[in-house]
Amino acid sequence: MSLFLCAAAAAVAVPSARAQERHTPSLRFNAFGTLGAAYSTDGRANYVWNPLRPEGPGFGERVSLDLDTNLGGQLTATLLPRLTAVLQVVADQNAEDHYTPHVEWANVEYGLTPNLSVRVGRTVPDVFLVSDYRKVSYANPWIRPPVEFYDLVPLFSVDGADAAYRWRAGDWTTRVHATFGRATADAPGGAKVRGENGLAVSFTAERGGLTARAALERVDLTITSFESLFSAVRSFGAQGAALAARLEPRDRHFEFATVGVRYDPGRWFAMGELGWTNSHSILGESAAGYVTAGVRLGPFAPYATYSRSQLLSNTSTAGLSLAGLPPERAAAAAGLNAALNAILQSMVQQQSVSLGGRWDFRTGMALKGQVDFIDRLDHSPGTYANPQPGFKPGGTAALVSLAAVFVL
Repeated sequence: MSLFLCAAAAAVAVPSARAQERHTPSLRFNAFGTLGAAYSTDGRANYVWNPLRPEGPGFGERVSLDLDTNLGGQLTATLLPRLTAVLQVVADQNAEDHYTPHVEWANVEYGLTPNLSVRVGRTVPDVFLVSDYRKVSYANPWIRPPVEFYDLVPLFSVDGADAAYRWRAGDWTTRVHATFGRATADAPGGAKVRGENGLAVSFTAERGGLTARAALERVDLTITSFESLFSAVRSFGAQGAALAARLEPRDRHFEFATVGVRYDPGRWFAMGELGWTNSHSILGESAAGYVTAGVRLGPFAPYATYSRSQLLSNTSTAGLSLAGLPPERAAAAAGLNAALNAILQSMVQQQSVSLGGRWDFRTGMALKGQVDFIDRLDHSPGTYANPQPGFKPGGTAALVSLAAVFVL
């Protein structure tokens, strides 16, 4: 939604000419960015912290700038005392391995009362502790949020509407936030990830340095990457149709639940989140979580993180029955069964221990370093893609990352 549309909305929302005269519209610009480099000790596959991104360190280039590098800018227009418009554009690696800028936020917010506000446009549901600033590395202790946990949800930005209600309960500040809308993202190879009829509800409570959040999200998920595979499966008659109906990620209820706690009294900080997803498809059911703790020593802040993702559903399927099929059809069915099982076995099961730190050498600027010791569990490739001969699912690796981050 452009700022021109925001201005049009402002004209509708003006309560009176006198109120309009008392307020002077304002426009604020902020920017953020990360210049990062990462090295993987496993050169037989690419480390990709986001499955919608095609490249990372490992095979091809042991040191990659693509993993964390981004640049973003945000315009915030206060049009009326209760009417604000936000436009945020970010350039980072996309599914085609380009840095084409895209709109991350584009919405108009109106405060119906001092405690109740509504937004229309593109927003990010606050189902994670760092949802609002997930891509702003400067605002987070890590170079990137723990991938085992933040990979649970394939879509982030939502086009639709939301409402937030805030109130005080003694020393606590609390908020209920509900978001409804749809989302689309590009995947490698020209595929699409689509979410329809999405609904996310979160509850947040804050007191001093303590923040606690619980959230539920549900969306009808479609991933077009699997269309040709399941079209071939359905060609095997009734048993193929039944198998596709059970496993194909097309208009499937995707459910996500999470709880998180952060405590930051100033000298030190600790935070952790737990989450669960069920895709009702070949993507399976998973649980993940992490815990991070660190200390501030002047401009330096060392930290440690443990994170883990575990598949709760089966990693294999009997697939199509070969009984009674002619030899050529039996061979084709066996190939489809192998493809289905390869997908099931590729689901992320991984744990990592991360040690890192940041140096805030001047206001709004910091240098970060992080080492991730990665253990791929249960013969899973973990967060590694594009495997080459000699790659060992279930093996171990290390990832070394450096980044310069800023906010303006």
